[in-house]
This record gives sequence, structure tokens and C-alpha cells, in this order.
Amino acid sequence: MMEKNMADAVSTTITELGISDKILALVSDNASNNGTLIHHLSANLQKSAPNSRWNGSGGHIRCLAHIIHLAVMSLLRGIKAVPASTNMRDFKHDDHALTVEEAELIVADSNLEALEADDQELADPSIDLQSGIEKIRKISRIVRSSPQRMELFKTIAERIEEDNERHAKSQNIAYKKKSIKHLILDVITRWGSTFYMLERALEFSEAIDALTNHSKFKIFRPYALSSNDWAAIQIACKWLKFFRAALTRISGEKYPTLSFSLHIYFVLIAYVFELEKEPLAQQNPAVLNGIRSCKSKLQEFLDKSTRDSEYYYYAMATQTQPGVHTADEFEYAMKASMPQWLHQTQEPTSLAREIHEYLAEPTTTTEPLEWWSKHQSRFPRLAAMARDYLCIPGSSVAVERVLSTGRDLISLRRASLKGINIAASSNELGSPECCGRASASVEHAVALRMGYSTVNAAKPHWGSVVLEGGIVTA
Repeated sequence: MMEKNMADAVSTTITELGISDKILALVSDNASNNGTLIHHLSANLQKSAPNSRWNGSGGHIRCLAHIIHLAVMSLLRGIKAVPASTNMRDFKHDDHALTVEEAELIVADSNLEALEADDQELADPSIDLQSGIEKIRKISRIVRSSPQRMELFKTIAERIEEDNERHAKSQNIAYKKKSIKHLILDVITRWGSTFYMLERALEFSEAIDALTNHSKFKIFRPYALSSNDWAAIQIACKWLKFFRAALTRISGEKYPTLSFSLHIYFVLIAYVFELEKEPLAQQNPAVLNGIRSCKSKLQEFLDKSTRDSEYYYYAMATQTQPGVHTADEFEYAMKASMPQWLHQTQEPTSLAREIHEYLAEPTTTTEPLEWWSKHQSRFPRLAAMARDYLCIPGSSVAVERVLSTGRDLISLRRASLKGINIAASSNELGSPECCGRASASVEHAVALRMGYSTVNAAKPHWGSVVLEGGIVTA
């Protein structure tokens, strides 16, 4: 019933906006009730707009950012980096934007460690001592539980840096002392913070080892890390870095994303296949099971996505070769996975000739919509197709970010605003004068739909589009 009510609300809204016959796609996360929503929405549109371009389940695009999250959480749960009871579907749409500075500000949901005595040498029964990542998490919680323990860690880290500097000088080796930083505590459902926690722990591994061997602060001793623990942490950190690069890529707002969604699937699945062959996986059944669970999740949603919607193929067919802006392992794999188009040799018809000439074009680093804008006179049919399908996002991250501003107006506390006042205030919140986030996203969507890569290039032609309530049509 809830899904039908949601579908009715969506149908009513798009009817009021007069765009029922122009809806092409709907992007959502992978909650099971969204499939039912799509079913009811399709039925409604068939009645209200029989000539609609809506293609039923084919218009449903599954948020790839959410799928990456589910895959990574399956991996982390398998390698015992998070408790088995962790809610894997607890997904933050802005996780890709989490910075190391923000991660440093994360605080524990409770501070029971502050009550534990420094000379206590009993292990926390809730900690799996077979997991180096869980031990790092516990050490971070203890260190951050009081100013005195944070100062202890800082003092130890500074002393180690001074010792390293003296040793380097005695060997006539240049050495740059590290800036001392706090340990990071993660939120187990935000694996981006787990990546930062492990990265920081590796940076100050010597200080952590010294802490767990401290003669007075015995509280750290049960969580001492072996060389195998550190090796496993380093490998896990490398894995998370790879997935984080993929998450960041698909969460972009300033370029088409559906067009390379399949590439990201292929790259991640190929990467996980390689992880299965690593010694750590071959020697540890739990790690191997975690990797296979991750692979299974990616394959499951790749099959669902490509079975339900052909839009992935349409968008990929109009994607030009993207530039590679970093030397990250993920970006290298993405570039290597891009297909080199095969030439057609048959005698073409008018449409076939257009396809033939397009496939014969060399690959380029030009942004796709910019390329199609410049070449639309040569490829009018394909350019129209590109404008339609390249504008479909491969994730719902950007929309969720805009919708999250609703809390600025309607908080969790009770309010007595009338509907008309909420609507007026919503428009004000979305204005550039207030925060600019909603309007900027909508303007960029309009520019993409018109075939321009920037808002400034599209603004002189604003009159050729309809812009209503954040839904873009043409």
C-alpha cells in the first residue's frame, strides 16, 4: 500500500507539471519496495499518458553508489572488519565526499572506554581478536576516550619521530618528520571512514605498537597487532581505496555517469576476481568468503540492471573515451577497460551510415556532451540519443544531496507551518541567494539535457527547455 501511495504521489506531481509524456527514467536506491513503486507508477502512467516514453522497469536505474556500498559492506563483514549484525543497507549518500578532516571529528556513540582503568589488561569480549581491523578500532576508541590518553599517544608518536630523525642523521639520510595527527575512529556503516581509520593507523603503526607494549597503560595490551595483522590491514586499506575511487567517480554531478556505469561494474568485478587469487585470500577462508560475497553482490546487481534496462547500453554507446585525471589504480583499470570500437564494413543505409561514421571516429578525451554538441550536425540521430541517455545519472547521490536540505526547513521536531508556507520557504531555500545547492544542480541538469557541458554555455539558450520544480524536460 505504501508503494502505491508513493507512486500515486509521483504520478500526481508529474501530471501537474505537464511532463507525463516526457518521463524517461527514474533513479533510486536498491530497496525492495522501489521495485513495487515502479510497477504502480508504470500502471498509472499507462492510464494518464498512454503515449509516454516511460518504459516500465526499463526506465528504472539502480543507484550504483548504493550497490558499491552493499558490495563493500559484504566484503568487510566477510573479513570480520565489521560485526555480523551490521545493517548493510544503512547508506549515507554523501559518503564519497567524506574528507579525512571530517573523519577526524567522528566521535564514539558511547564512551565506555573512559570508564576502563589504564592498568586493566582484560580484553573487551565484544572484540574479535582475530581481526586486526577490530583491534585498530578498539585502540582508537580507547585513545580518543580521554584527553590524557590522546596526549599519551601524541607524546609516543613525537618521541618515535625524534628517534627516527636522529637515526637518519647518523646514517646521513634525509628524513622529514611526520606531522603528528589524531587516530581516527570510524562509523562501521560508513566504510569511507573505515578507510581513513586504517590509513591513519598505518601511518602511525610504530606509535600504536609502542602503545600496546606500554609498561603502565596495560589497557592496550590485549589489542597488540602482529606483523600478519599489519599486512592484512595494509591490504584491506588498498582494497577500500580502489572501491572509494569507483564510488567517487559514479557520484559526480558535473559529467554524465550512466554512460560508464557498466565499465565500473566490469572493472570492480575483474578486480574482485583478482583479489580471490591473492595469498591472503587463499590462506584465509573467512577473507575468501568475504571477497566472494562482494563479487556475488556486484554480479547480482549487474545482472538485474542490464536485464531490466537497456538504457545502460544506449548511454555507453554514446560515451566518448574519458580522460584519466589521476594515477590511481582504479582510474588506470577504467582506462584499460574502455572498448576500442570496431569498424563496420557493410553498405550502410542513411541511419547505418551515421552509425558507421561514428564508430570509425577515433576515441577522444573530450567530455561526451561537449563532443556531441560540436558534432550534432554530422550525427543528428545519435546526438539526440546522447542527449536523452547521457543525462540519466548512474546514481541517486546528487538528488539525495539536494533533498537532504529539507531538514534545513522541516526538522525532526514538530512544526506548525502550513503547506503553502513550506512551499514558499522551499523555493527560498533552493535559491542561489540562500544556498544555491538545489538550483545549481537543476541548472546543470538543464545544461546537460541541452547538450552543453557547462551552465554558462547553456544559459543563452534557456528558452528551449522547461524547468519546473527541479524536474528537467525538453
